[in-house]
Amino acid sequence: MRSYTPCDLPPLPRLHCPFECRKTVQRYGSKADLYIVKTPCTGKPLANGWCAWHQSSQELLDWGAQIGYPRLQVNSALWITGGIANWEDYAVCYPASRREQITWAIENYSTSERKQARYGHRNT
Repeated sequence: MRSYTPCDLPPLPRLHCPFECRKTVQRYGSKADLYIVKTPCTGKPLANGWCAWHQSSQELLDWGAQIGYPRLQVNSALWITGGIANWEDYAVCYPASRREQITWAIENYSTSERKQARYGHRNT
């Protein structure tokens, strides 16, 4: 079984939890002028680099490692793009409220999709 090793995130041990709370803010009252504000987590990281509050992000990366960090459809509007760096990018803002949806998506990630992700083509 594969295990997660940091790619773009800071190496272990970390001084700060890498989680970021992201919020969309409307500037000047115009819907056309939206931007994202990132607030870093202030929690003390545990041995795996994530604070106690954000352990679900580590769990997500461990799941990704087990299935090879594929492109994963979580629901009709949310995809995690393939590759470890993209999974890390999602993990730093991963809302724990999506845990059930992501667990379902990973459990239902089919064998043929796994082969396609591994070998880059479909077996017909």
